[in-house]
Amino acid sequence: MQSAIVEHIVNNQYSSFHAAHRQCADFASEHAWHCHQQLELTWIIRSQGVRYVGDHVDYYGPGDLVLCGANLPHCWRNQLGDNTHNPEWITIQFAQPMLQPLLATLPETEPLVRLLDNAQQGLVFPTALCQQLAPVLTATAQTSGLQRFIHLLQLLDTLAQNGGQQLASLGYFKANHLDGTHLQRLAIIHDYISSHLATSITQADIAQQLGMSASAFSKFFRAATGQTFMSLVKLLRINEASKLLLTTDQRITDIALNCGYQHTSHFDQHFKELKGCSPSEFRQGKHTAENLR
Repeated sequence: MQSAIVEHIVNNQYSSFHAAHRQCADFASEHAWHCHQQLELTWIIRSQGVRYVGDHVDYYGPGDLVLCGANLPHCWRNQLGDNTHNPEWITIQFAQPMLQPLLATLPETEPLVRLLDNAQQGLVFPTALCQQLAPVLTATAQTSGLQRFIHLLQLLDTLAQNGGQQLASLGYFKANHLDGTHLQRLAIIHDYISSHLATSITQADIAQQLGMSASAFSKFFRAATGQTFMSLVKLLRINEASKLLLTTDQRITDIALNCGYQHTSHFDQHFKELKGCSPSEFRQGKHTAENLR
């Protein structure tokens, strides 16, 4: 993963915010690890893979609906090699100061204030809500003028009523000041883990990559993300395993080995801990939208 890019967003012509309907072949080249001053609502229409929001890493699929707060690093990485899942998505990016006159003067906007505060850690919303909002999301990207702004308020009002599930840890949000070195280190860590899932991964290995001692790396990672390094390794491995269970006919023992587990008992234990069911149950469809995340 590349170092986080601070992206400058230009509003659509004659508009106070930016909205676009997009498609690409690969998120890695079009949607790098980045952040910006605007909040961003992303609706995945077609794609599946792994989503990174701050220190939160999860599987995503069609219908993924996420609101990222200002200056919160994020990116999506799609599964390659399947043309039916080439990414198609809608993004709506807006700066909170644009809404401030409404938020400061209208008591009806109190739920919106809470929504935007909670979005500082990133929020994911149920797929069913995304299906309900699909026409409004599409209209926001296609219309102009006052009607477009009304669509945005309608989206935010509906999201505020739902609340959503927070993604990045509070520790990450408090520690993340967009320091260039800080973000570059996190990008290197994510990239290293993703490239070495099938092998033994230790803190000493990645600390060496960063030119740090193992103890200094441990303190840095805990302060930056609010979790341990091995917790992130486990999450990435299980997310990769869940993707392979759903998209291939590989044996579960082979999937465990390919994801770095030498003992299936450890694999089963970690999988159930994170996904709420066994690998075989997951493959058989005994999972929900919630434990796909």
